[in-house]
Amino acid sequence: MCTKHNTRVSGPPVLTNLLCPVRALKVYLERSAPFRQSDRLFVCFSGRTIGAPVTKQRFRGTRWIVDTISLAYEAVGQVVDGLYLGNIRDSENRDSLSRNGITHILSVCNNAKPVLEDMTYLCINAADASSQNLSQHFKESIRFIHECRLNGGSCLVHCLAGVSRSTTVVVAYLMTVTSYSWEDCLTAVKAVRSFVGPNYGFQQQLQEFQMKHVSEYREWLRASYTPSPFEDQEQVKALLSLYAEQGRQNDPEWMSQSSRIYPLSCNQYSAPGSNR
Repeated sequence: MCTKHNTRVSGPPVLTNLLCPVRALKVYLERSAPFRQSDRLFVCFSGRTIGAPVTKQRFRGTRWIVDTISLAYEAVGQVVDGLYLGNIRDSENRDSLSRNGITHILSVCNNAKPVLEDMTYLCINAADASSQNLSQHFKESIRFIHECRLNGGSCLVHCLAGVSRSTTVVVAYLMTVTSYSWEDCLTAVKAVRSFVGPNYGFQQQLQEFQMKHVSEYREWLRASYTPSPFEDQEQVKALLSLYAEQGRQNDPEWMSQSSRIYPLSCNQYSAPGSNR
């Protein structure tokens, strides 16, 4: 059984001479029972729980002092062909953008603005707050991503951390280009970027999008553009299989709090005019 313990974390600047940026941290843990040598340390960092490699560890009764711990930042992830999800650092990393063939950037964050001159941008100013109306931007976001892909480009969707706002936009796009539900599309994204999780308000907006608008958006996309050359349905299906194989649904509850799903009450799923 895993038990969650509070931690105090501090550390020096990010190291950049590695494949993925790594931050060295010093972690202090305390609890009422003494630590054992066999205990495994988990650290929750930016909403992501990591079973961390530990070096130079010392035990002092009920206090465990970890002198050095490495937490790898998850790199930009490809969701389907021509569509990537990442954070604000990824959006400014020229090497990563070039390596992945990124031509377009969809920024969804506070004070979003173009940064790189050789990129095509769609900037959406939005806060990561449950009260933020993000669904009003779904259509322009879907158009931006789809036209980028149809023209042979690749689009990076990012917010600050690549967890909530950008994930919501990517899920809305996947719902439109496939027949999958918002829950399935979110699960597929988790197979690529394990710690994603739209906030409560954004999840409600995705549910409402599914109930009221996604069929209309699918028809709009079919009527407005040439038949899609992409195998999005098959790729999302493959991601769902990958997620099941990874067994993340069996993680302890406290390890997946950042990606918890908050469904609407049953009566809110009823269609307008329905007796249900």
